[in-house]
Amino acid sequence: MSRKVTVTRRIIGVAIGAVALLLGLIVVVLLLVTPAEPQPGYRLAFFHHSKEDTNTRVCIASPDGSDVRQGPEASMYFSFLSPDGRWLAIYEIASWDHWRQIPIGVLEIVYVPTGEVVHHLNDLELCLPNVSCDTFLAWSPDSMALAYLSSPAGQVGIDTWVYDLATGTAINVVHNEGHRNIMDWSPDSEWVILIAPVMVVRKAPNRSQIGFWNIETVRANGSERRIIADMYAAGFDVELFTFVPPLCNLAWSPDGDYITFEDSCGGVSLGRRLFVAATDGSGVHLLLDMTIENKRESIQVHYDTWWSPSGDRLRIAYAQQIVTRLAYPLFYLPTSVEEIGVVVFDGDTFSIVERAEPLDFHSTSVSWSPDGRFLLLWKDYFRRGTPTHPIAVAEFSDGQLSLFDLAAELPAGACSSPQWSPDGRYIVYAGSNASDDLCPYDHGESIVTISFPDGHVTDVTASLGTNNRLIGWIPDTSDRP
Repeated sequence: MSRKVTVTRRIIGVAIGAVALLLGLIVVVLLLVTPAEPQPGYRLAFFHHSKEDTNTRVCIASPDGSDVRQGPEASMYFSFLSPDGRWLAIYEIASWDHWRQIPIGVLEIVYVPTGEVVHHLNDLELCLPNVSCDTFLAWSPDSMALAYLSSPAGQVGIDTWVYDLATGTAINVVHNEGHRNIMDWSPDSEWVILIAPVMVVRKAPNRSQIGFWNIETVRANGSERRIIADMYAAGFDVELFTFVPPLCNLAWSPDGDYITFEDSCGGVSLGRRLFVAATDGSGVHLLLDMTIENKRESIQVHYDTWWSPSGDRLRIAYAQQIVTRLAYPLFYLPTSVEEIGVVVFDGDTFSIVERAEPLDFHSTSVSWSPDGRFLLLWKDYFRRGTPTHPIAVAEFSDGQLSLFDLAAELPAGACSSPQWSPDGRYIVYAGSNASDDLCPYDHGESIVTISFPDGHVTDVTASLGTNNRLIGWIPDTSDRP
């Protein structure tokens, strides 16, 4: 091969390398100057009552307090915002069936961005809270259907209906059955989850009937029903003592194959248990039992569940307070044990794989952050004359619990359970400035956010004033009102 050819090949090789290097530099520069894809955010929805025009409206704002927009008028008590924030179901009582003590009303479904009433349902006999039901309306996760409970005319039972927004039709999926409570929807919006009573016959000798609560599902089109938690068959005595459903706080596994739930939710009890059930109805398993037998003791327990994204770990946080009355020469002296704890289970066998040393701290609620690393703690009362805030955060890391420095000072005490934003960047609560007393009954609250973890505090409703009630978080889209 001649020297000339060799040199030519080398020159060509160097040129190709230079071109490749130049192209690589161009790609790097483009990556640096091209803005990153914005992450989906979340906005706050809340009710605002204006004293000037005496109207209550749905408002939506950024968590930093900017871009506050007022939407349609609505009732604070019988209005339900869909998960995507686009629809608002408003129930108004038109008259009463005094013989059956049942309200007869109208359900309007408003498209929030425009305030237009798109769906209108007349003569509904919905089961309002504290009348004959506990929860009477629930949106599906995809915001395309409403499940609601009603009292059928001339009957004493309860109907379950599903209203489809796409077709504008209502389907009676459960007709004229006993007292029940809408608990949730399945994550795929295919099934309505109900707490339902069931009467069973005891074995010999007396063969008397006894009532139990079960968890059942009904397909949204009414074509199928199944029981996913048969408490009597599983041998758990969740009995029907009152018409307050004692099963609550349901949480789904990432794959939808399991749910966790608590019992004894209807009132004061000597303990509270946490269960997990396979959603195919194949079995119920007891995870934790905080029951006490000492008659001098009373206990308050709250659980919160966090599933790992893969479903291989199940973290259970609990807040408990045990109050004991000790006999003294002339009177009973109450003492209490307060603690926050974490128990970690294997997601397949539900055996305990880790248990954190309890944290000596009083909280009446506990809530996991979306990443399962932090716990949001809250005391639901104030001591008169004590202006301390009741919100705290604990960190769970390497099997240990420790208090986290949240914020130096909060402008108001929480009047309702604080909530994490779905991305874990904010904590929000409805707060009262009346730090020396209980939260006022005139709804004189502000909506306060705390950016996490830096602890920056913002009064989202500073431009509106007080008289606000928190609805919750909705995805951020461009067509907000």
